[in-house]
Amino acid sequence: MSNTTTAPARQGPPQVDIDKAKERFTRVLTQLLRPGVSDIHFEGSRVAWPVVFSVPTRSDVPVSDADIYAWAEAFGQNRGGGRALIQGPAGTVECMGVVTLPGRKIRLRMTFRRQEQGLGLSIRIVPEKPPRLTDAVFRDNPIPEALVSITLNAPAGLILFCGPTGSGKTTMNAALLAEVNATQQKHIYTVEDPIEFVHTSDRSVVSQREIGQHADTFPHALKTSLRSRPNIILVGELLDLETVRVAIEAANKGHLVFATSHASSASEAVSSLVSQFPGGEQNQVATALSQALRAVVVQRLVPTVDKRVVPAREMLLNTVAIAAKIRDANYSSLTQMLKLTDGMWTFEDDLAALWAQGRVDVATARRFCNDRESLDQKLDYASRNREEVSSGRNRRAGTVD
Repeated sequence: MSNTTTAPARQGPPQVDIDKAKERFTRVLTQLLRPGVSDIHFEGSRVAWPVVFSVPTRSDVPVSDADIYAWAEAFGQNRGGGRALIQGPAGTVECMGVVTLPGRKIRLRMTFRRQEQGLGLSIRIVPEKPPRLTDAVFRDNPIPEALVSITLNAPAGLILFCGPTGSGKTTMNAALLAEVNATQQKHIYTVEDPIEFVHTSDRSVVSQREIGQHADTFPHALKTSLRSRPNIILVGELLDLETVRVAIEAANKGHLVFATSHASSASEAVSSLVSQFPGGEQNQVATALSQALRAVVVQRLVPTVDKRVVPAREMLLNTVAIAAKIRDANYSSLTQMLKLTDGMWTFEDDLAALWAQGRVDVATARRFCNDRESLDQKLDYASRNREEVSSGRNRRAGTVD
């Protein structure tokens, strides 16, 4: 008799019924969606956490690792699905999903991940149609007139949209592109990972490409876009040196380029782009950026006294003086040059105006500011000139008829 034993067969990933997985996801989503929910976080073998007006809130809706795996299979097949999630070296699967609920269809940006607690999933709720400047989402926080003017009138240049994840950068630039699409005859070309808002050609022709689905890398997709004679190019994110290089070159060669980054201030946004390059190239890149840059807008969503959120913004417009500071790599002085009289402002200016309007309290303003001393000076001035400071924010933001 032999003493050898046969090892059990290694089991592969579980099989998933895609239709049932999507039905289960739709039921869970229906339970969690309510006014103010912008995102939802799922942790396997725990409960879901909807983000209500920027605040993660524990629900009583359970979710399992098996659920998250099945949803990765159902929605992320073009990115490797559940197998990539549990076995892939990246440990993540990012994709878009579409779910039909009673009376509406919603798009979801989905990020599946392996983590210490098992499997996780974060979703961002994306409206089916791109927002418009007149939509309710901008009623209390109109997009600055200067950005609208540059978008509609500048033949070329670079606009940077900055802020942390979930701060409304994508919503802002989508509304600007939608305005061009509805009012002008141009070619709009987007390169994203993944595509969030889907723009249907109206007066403009719109070309949208997704990394991993329609193109292999951002730099390659950007270089290809230049051969298609676009007027406006949207770059999902400036993630690497080569993407930054091509974006700046495109902006200096007759294209208006929208790009996003996670910088927390205008000065950081500018300096971080240049600092990505080797020391020997930085002077040349700074000069090119000083010529290409049109504006930098940095946004954060700030909790209000009525438990909602409102954006606070910092706004830089490129002027002769600011271009000179960029060429000289004097980035630290850029914040001091954001003067209200020139149509620019700092976070501290905007937070003081929000306080004067009664929208935020002092503790919140201090928590979100970049410079506590500057904020306290502006709050002191606002306490003595409340009406002037309050109306100043409305004038800077502008309104859209």
